[in-house]
Amino acid sequence: MADVKNKPTQVSSDADFVDLRFDEDFLSNRQAFYRAAFGISSADFLKVVQAYPKFLNYDDNLVLAKKAFYKKEFSWSDTDFLKAFKGEPSILGYAEPTIVSKKKLFKKEFGWSDKDCSNAFKGFPCLFTFAEQTVLDKKQFYITEYGLSNETCSKVLKRIPQLLGLSLDSAGEKKNFIQQELNLSDQEFSKMFISCPSITTFSSTGMREKKAFYKKEFGWSDQEFRKVALSTPNVFGFAVESVKAKKTFYKKEFGWSDQDCKKIFLDFPALFCLSEKSVVAKKNILCDDLNFDIADIKNNIRVLSAPENSLKLRFILADTYFDTASFVNRNWAIPNERKTYARIMHLQDSSLNPTNVFCAEKKFFDRFGISSNKLMEIYPLNKEAIARVEKTYKEKNAKTSIKLNTTERARGATV
Repeated sequence: MADVKNKPTQVSSDADFVDLRFDEDFLSNRQAFYRAAFGISSADFLKVVQAYPKFLNYDDNLVLAKKAFYKKEFSWSDTDFLKAFKGEPSILGYAEPTIVSKKKLFKKEFGWSDKDCSNAFKGFPCLFTFAEQTVLDKKQFYITEYGLSNETCSKVLKRIPQLLGLSLDSAGEKKNFIQQELNLSDQEFSKMFISCPSITTFSSTGMREKKAFYKKEFGWSDQEFRKVALSTPNVFGFAVESVKAKKTFYKKEFGWSDQDCKKIFLDFPALFCLSEKSVVAKKNILCDDLNFDIADIKNNIRVLSAPENSLKLRFILADTYFDTASFVNRNWAIPNERKTYARIMHLQDSSLNPTNVFCAEKKFFDRFGISSNKLMEIYPLNKEAIARVEKTYKEKNAKTSIKLNTTERARGATV
């Protein structure tokens, strides 16, 4: 075992500099061991020493055994273990039964799988430090105060386990602040939180500053920004310069004015989340391959949220079975192409129309008594099905002898 007499004698409180006074040979030997055992860098090693110097005195064999245990218990790679160790070095100090007990707690109370536990503890190893009652109290708080069901609470905490690190007072204050700042009801706050749980980790000052920025940059009123935040709450997490660059990109790429940006981003704030590379690729598909006009994209902006690799197929499905004028301004590009195909195959009668094919799942089930998931099992969109659709599409356009042009064919369509 490492010599306890060589443990650090002073740790400076200065955040920018740590004065760790070790026997030079001792520190060098421990660093060499952990570098070989964990692959930790010199800089990270010193950070860990600052956070948890006690680990320097652990027996080498015990350390290696503990690493092997974590890797086996959580199916971690060497890299996964190193990430957890750097995040919470005290994990080397926990007895194996305690670790197993922590894992069982989250599996029982949250319904997490072994894989869920592996990801959660790796991403937020502080979970190892929480007492059982603390975990139960925080779970109940989110259910009661945030209006979550037991199942939703488990899913949210699985996505952002760091929420368990917030004190109950802090979580309650953040909820009150967001509700007051955006004039939200309990139900609206709950919906926003489920959509973007990390919203409660943003600073109140930062959120207020972001709100002021968006209002000035886009000319939105309080009510308009409220609509944006409800729809896409992660706008609070975007850097100011990133948002400005995104707006400039759309203005240049699509020829939009500031007034266009005000309206379009208000109607579809998810544009903030799309990568510029992806948008350009989709624009090229729409304009070059499918002969869309820029105006078509502006009038049906949600088309840009469709996956790049299935955008063309979604259009072909819609255009093959419906006149372009009847759907060019509908959300035909949003539903999964497998769902669209299955619904089309099922509705081979007078009920085959865009309204039924592209309606919400609940409405479809209420009207036809069958779920889209079941239909996708009956009518799989496999390679043979895609080939048939593409053949029908080509035959349809060959008969008309008219080059596909959505602007002309949709002329007069209501936006």
